[in-house]
Amino acid sequence: MRMSWRACRNRLAALRHDCRGVAAVEFAVIGLLAISLRLTTIEVARYNIVVQSLRNLAAEAARGALVSVNRSLGTGDCEAATVNQASLLQQVPVLRAGRLELQVESTCPEPNGTGLVTVRATYDFTFVVGWLPSARIVETASLVI
Repeated sequence: MRMSWRACRNRLAALRHDCRGVAAVEFAVIGLLAISLRLTTIEVARYNIVVQSLRNLAAEAARGALVSVNRSLGTGDCEAATVNQASLLQQVPVLRAGRLELQVESTCPEPNGTGLVTVRATYDFTFVVGWLPSARIVETASLVI
C-alpha cells in the first residue's frame, strides 16, 4: 500500500505536534549523565577513604616498628624493625591484604646519634566503574629513634 505525498505530509504534521515519549528521551539523556556523575563521586570518595586509611596504616606501622627497635636496643643489640601486618590490617578493614605491600627500613642509632624508622605502604586501588583508571597509592611514614 502506497501513501500519497499529501498523506505523508499530513502524517508528518501530526507527528510534529505529538509530545508523547519526550520525557523518556530526556530522561535517557540526562539520567545517564546524572547516574555517571553520582557513581564517579562515590568512587572518588572511596579513593579518598583508602588514601587516608593507608596514611594511617603507614603511621601506625612506623610506630610499631619504632617500638620493636626500642625493645631490641634494651638488649644491647639493634635488630631490624618488624611490623605485624595482620594486626595492622585488623585496625583498617577498608584495605585488602592481597593489595597491600609494606616495606620497613630502619637504621640503628649511633651511641650519640639518632636512627630512623621508615615505613613505605603501597596499595593497588581499582575503581569499580570502568571509565576511571586504576591507581597505585604510596604513603611513607618516618620516625626518628
